[in-house]
Amino acid sequence: MALKSYLEEQGTIVESIPGMALVVAELKSLINAIERESLQQLVIRTGVGDEKRQIKAGLVASCADVARKLAACAVTNNDQVLLVNCLTSDYKLGKMSDEQLVTVCRNMRDMGTQQLSAAAAFGLDQAGLDQLEAAITAFAGAMPQPRIATLKKKVATENLVELFVRADGLLAKSDLLVAVVKLRHSDFYVGYKFVRSLVDRVGRGWQLKVTVTEVEGGAGIAGATCKILAETGTNTSPLLTRKSAARGSFRVKSLPAGSYRISVSKAGYLTKSQVFSITRNELERVRVALEKG
Repeated sequence: MALKSYLEEQGTIVESIPGMALVVAELKSLINAIERESLQQLVIRTGVGDEKRQIKAGLVASCADVARKLAACAVTNNDQVLLVNCLTSDYKLGKMSDEQLVTVCRNMRDMGTQQLSAAAAFGLDQAGLDQLEAAITAFAGAMPQPRIATLKKKVATENLVELFVRADGLLAKSDLLVAVVKLRHSDFYVGYKFVRSLVDRVGRGWQLKVTVTEVEGGAGIAGATCKILAETGTNTSPLLTRKSAARGSFRVKSLPAGSYRISVSKAGYLTKSQVFSITRNELERVRVALEKG
């Protein structure tokens, strides 16, 4: 995504490289596809489980309601067998396995049907039993969904792997095409190589932490636009653009050693620019204080 943004900003040079415009278009398409598959994974992971929990809660509530009415009937009529079979609670039902819960609820429905006349005085009616039946059917239908969701998630993961393989091949092609202008557009090439290095590598720590605050009071400023540029060279296009987070900070990984300039702006504040340096394998902390304007 960082590379796509950089290439779009350098449209004139990109268009002068044969075949590069097609690479950018395909890169955008791949990014969109990866985002769609990632979102699908999130929906599968959270949506099915949430829906099943809601259905289970409805089943537990319906079964516990029938059980309470049957228990009251059993105590009044001194029916110990019925009392033992219907003594339960929302908590106990909620802790049961799916299969056990369905079995208990079906037994409760059957007992309710048999005791319908006797328990009518305690509020048990056919509507309540029908509601329990509907809840059992709904939950029984939701039980196999996690297995289906697992299969769908596996497919989405396989699709993501394929998309990333295609993206890697596309980036390799992009590297070869950009190399032809290394001498003619040296600043563009340096910026390109910088953006290509913005990856999280195993074992490498953060290289830069930026904190944007107010001059008065020192409170963090969220949503400030922070542009990082190379301090040397003639390229005025930002190598990296980020927004400050809720407390006014953000971090960057894999920033090559060298001198940089950061320009920070936000509506209602005066834009401020300052220079900083990155030392290899050391975290550089940069604090930028903005004045209200």
